[in-house]
Amino acid sequence: MFQEKKPSAARALESYLAYRQVAIGSLLAGGAGSLLSLIKMMHSLGGGNLEELGIALNVACLSLGYAIFLNLLLLPVGFLLRKTLGEIEQADKVDQAAGTISVRRKRSRAG
Repeated sequence: MFQEKKPSAARALESYLAYRQVAIGSLLAGGAGSLLSLIKMMHSLGGGNLEELGIALNVACLSLGYAIFLNLLLLPVGFLLRKTLGEIEQADKVDQAAGTISVRRKRSRAG
């Protein structure tokens, strides 16, 4: 009833690169947010304001936590994209090998 469409190599590669950009970008943004919040936390240590210290620590943990959560959520997508890319590359190698064999047969018959 429903046929599974195989994506083209270019589209699969584009999807995988987009996945990697999201994964790396989220970790970089989460790390930057954590770093800025930790700096703010260090500034509040001098003033003795414990409320501001707690808020800064909370934001530092949450920003990195959300980035890690997003990466864990997208991990199966990355595995599927990598598997699809491997299958497409394997199929291309088989097609190239079959094309090489047929060209060699035509040359041997002509010669």
